[in-house]
Amino acid sequence: KDRLIAFLQSFGAIQGKADGYKYAGTDRRGYAVEPGAGAEKGTVLGPVPSLSDVLASGVGQRFSFELGYDQAMMMFQPVGGMDAIPKALERAVGAHKITYEAAATGFANVPGGVEVSWKDKRGREHVERADFCVVATPPHIAARLRHNLGDAVGNALRTPVPVSVGKIGLEYRSRWWELQDHMYGGVVPTDTDLSNMWFPSYGFQGRRGTVIGYYNVGPNAEVYGRLAPDDRTRRAVDQGVKIFGDRYRTELDSAFSVAWHRTPGLEAGWVGWPNQDGPEYKLLNEPQGNVYFAGDWLSHVIAWQHGAFTSARKVVTTLHQRVMAA
Repeated sequence: KDRLIAFLQSFGAIQGKADGYKYAGTDRRGYAVEPGAGAEKGTVLGPVPSLSDVLASGVGQRFSFELGYDQAMMMFQPVGGMDAIPKALERAVGAHKITYEAAATGFANVPGGVEVSWKDKRGREHVERADFCVVATPPHIAARLRHNLGDAVGNALRTPVPVSVGKIGLEYRSRWWELQDHMYGGVVPTDTDLSNMWFPSYGFQGRRGTVIGYYNVGPNAEVYGRLAPDDRTRRAVDQGVKIFGDRYRTELDSAFSVAWHRTPGLEAGWVGWPNQDGPEYKLLNEPQGNVYFAGDWLSHVIAWQHGAFTSARKVVTTLHQRVMAA
């Protein structure tokens, strides 16, 4: 009990026993007048709201978000944007070994190896033969491709549920959130169909900046996904004005939005398994003849590049061991 009280006095700033363990406010709440030079002691914000008012406001409901394993702060960002990572992989593999604008149409085990069929950007069909194949296509898309791996594999590929996800980037002519609101990065949860807004944690005090105007999932993402890009921008800005005022509209310079569930080759932001301890998940994590599956959806870190990398490493390691033991 004494240790709990000591913790609450430190973390929650409650007073001691003589004062009934009351919370009377601290400088953590901020200042109406900040401390300064000379005799300026500063004026702490007040009065302290009642406990019922604090709980009714919903404040604190997201405090633990950044403590999550996959939300550690502050994460490094690739110079030049997130696509710097696949560009680096392209350099490592060799661009001449990669065929872009090509759609897989099937994969199969055949005597002595595998066959993969695909169409180029002109619609011409091609067939490649190899010793092994690693299918990194999202499961709901792989399930539609021709294959000869049997019904169990087909049913397993259809088991994960695709998740609708949307995001919009809003480029502003000024970093008004820093200049006027003193906001330097961070997430703003909302009770609108925007769901979450993201402010940049780079380029502080620069001339321009980009805000994530919405990052939504499920029904809200589907609502925005059905709109044309310009209409997504208008709707997102109209909602943002309710929170940040007219500057949210007047300072806007450009916008770019994505609905991953409408993006060819993905058709989802990520997938959700009903049960990752089930037979379907286990089946797809095992080789099916000379065909292997890999992706974040075959990891316990779904929706993150880390999950995709660990799955790929697992498959490549397993395949290497198999070949070396042959």
